[in-house]
Amino acid sequence: MRSERDTTIPVQTRMTTSLVANVDRLAVEFHLTRGNVITLLVAAAVQRENELLATYRALTASARERR
Repeated sequence: MRSERDTTIPVQTRMTTSLVANVDRLAVEFHLTRGNVITLLVAAAVQRENELLATYRALTASARERR
């Protein structure tokens, strides 16, 4: 339980603040809106997840063939 005297910023709040700052920095740097930056970040994450899933499937298929 946190006391009223505890003035430390929770980790989640610091991470969110940092994330927003980075999104804003990218938006300014590439002349995009926050929404466009977030869309691009999500698309990149989905693409990476799909690549990892494809690699996993290829490895498991290869392992099955060796049995």
